[in-house]
Amino acid sequence: MGNVDPHSPIAQALSRRTFLVAGATGLYGLDAAQLQAARDSADVAAPGRRPARSTILIWLSGGTSHIDTFDLKPKAAREFRGPFEPIATSAPGVEISEHLPLLAQQAHRFSIIRSLGHFRRG
Repeated sequence: MGNVDPHSPIAQALSRRTFLVAGATGLYGLDAAQLQAARDSADVAAPGRRPARSTILIWLSGGTSHIDTFDLKPKAAREFRGPFEPIATSAPGVEISEHLPLLAQQAHRFSIIRSLGHFRRG
C-alpha cells in the first residue's frame, strides 16, 4: 500500500478537511453542483431575519438518553418512558427533564430538534 508524499502538489492542495468533505459528498450521492447550490442557498438569509451567529450541536452518542432529557414520553406506558418527570419551559408547549431547570428557563432562546437515527439493520 503506497503513501502520498506530503510534499506533493496533490497533498499540498488537499487538506484533510477538504478530503473528508469530498468523500462525504460522494457517500451521500451529492455532486459538486448540488453542493454549491446548497452553499449558495445557505448564504441567503430569509427576509427580515438575521443569519445565525452560532450553532451548538449536542451529539448524545453514548451520553444521556433523549427520553431522559429532551424527549420525555409522559403519556407512554411506564415500561417505555424514563424515570424522570417533565417540567414546563419558557417556550410555550415545550417540556424537558426535571433535572434541567436552568435550561428550561432559557428554552425560548434555543431550538430542540428531536430526531433519532441508527445503523442497525434487521
